[in-house]
Amino acid sequence: MIHIMEMRVPWHDTDSANIVHHANYFHWMEQAEIELFRKSGKSRKQICEETRVHLLRLSVKCDHYAPVYDDDLLEIRSQVLNLKEKTFVLRHEVHRMTDDKRVATGELVICCARSGEDGTAQSHP
Repeated sequence: MIHIMEMRVPWHDTDSANIVHHANYFHWMEQAEIELFRKSGKSRKQICEETRVHLLRLSVKCDHYAPVYDDDLLEIRSQVLNLKEKTFVLRHEVHRMTDDKRVATGELVICCARSGEDGTAQSHP
C-alpha cells in the first residue's frame, strides 16, 4: 500500500536562494508517516499510547536529486517495506507534481520498543 500526501512548500522552509533546506525533508517525511498511520484508522500517537510501544529510529537517510523551491507542489509517496517482527523500513519518495520529477527519496529503519523498568528501551514485537 502506498500512501500519498500532497503539500505545498512553505516559504519558511527555504533559504535565501529560495531553495528548500535539506533538513526540512525529514519534517515532511515525519508528517507523511503521521498521515500514513491516520489512514490506517488510528493516529500514530493513539497506537503508541494503546500498545505502550515507541517507534524508535535506528537509521534515517535522505537522497536529494533536484532542488525544490518555495510554493512548489509536492507529493510524498510513503510505503512500509521490509516488515519484520521488531523493525520495519518506511520509504518516502518526494515528487514535484508539476513535472512528476522525483526530487528526493528517504528511508527510515524503525524499531518497535518498550521502556524497560530501568528506563532503557527494549525491542518489542
